[in-house]
Amino acid sequence: MNNNDLFRELCNAAKNGNVESIKQLLAQDNAVNAINLKDNNDQTPLHFVTKHRFIKITAPLNCKEYWSSYDNLDKGFVDVAKLLLNAGANPNKQDDNGQTPLHLAIEWHYLPAKLVMSARDEVDIPCRSTDLINVLCESNCINFGLKNVDGRTAVDLAFLKSDKHCENDDGIAEYLQEKRLLWREGQIKVANNSLVIIAENKEQILKLKPDSAKTDADKFLEKWRELPINITEQILDTLDDDDFGAFQQLNEERKVPLGEDSIHEMI
Repeated sequence: MNNNDLFRELCNAAKNGNVESIKQLLAQDNAVNAINLKDNNDQTPLHFVTKHRFIKITAPLNCKEYWSSYDNLDKGFVDVAKLLLNAGANPNKQDDNGQTPLHLAIEWHYLPAKLVMSARDEVDIPCRSTDLINVLCESNCINFGLKNVDGRTAVDLAFLKSDKHCENDDGIAEYLQEKRLLWREGQIKVANNSLVIIAENKEQILKLKPDSAKTDADKFLEKWRELPINITEQILDTLDDDDFGAFQQLNEERKVPLGEDSIHEMI
């Protein structure tokens, strides 16, 4: 099976929560090449898991009954998400609306039943799954700084939706905020360590440079090298998410690999 055919099969299995099919497809030698491909809407198989979670009911329910009776009944989809993530699915891929799988999971999590009900005796209802959101976050790969086309992060979206459905609030927004803060703390440590390594690698070069020949970046690195780690981390923590994200991007653009465990700023 070529990559494109395998991708289509992965999407079909993902949207149906078919665990056994996903296992068989991921056993293909080229699964790693197909798992993060995108369709015409820029969606990956992991997107399909988070937006196609439906169960059938045989009688109309009011919204309150729906929330209490059908919470967390989509174990198949949760297991599929775990399998995809363990196989290398990237949870930070964005579709053509800037939505990550986590964005979509939050959208469907807060979708009121009344929006999808009809007069029919049998209707499809999207599952409200806290487990799926937990699985995405527990992968420890989520970039909480990513925004959709409306400029909202997954946490922004969760708070927006929870405010609208406060009578059914289950603490997901607060949970995601805690995860975001832990993610940010980790990102600050990574960025700070990166700067320290750059400064250490340039230390001998800068010692040979006269002050008049030093750039602002050179002077910055010298000062950064002298400061205690806890102080430099506090400095980075003062940046808001947008500024910190811009700082990270700039830092990545100005460095290239040097050996296995270190980096060196491009001169």
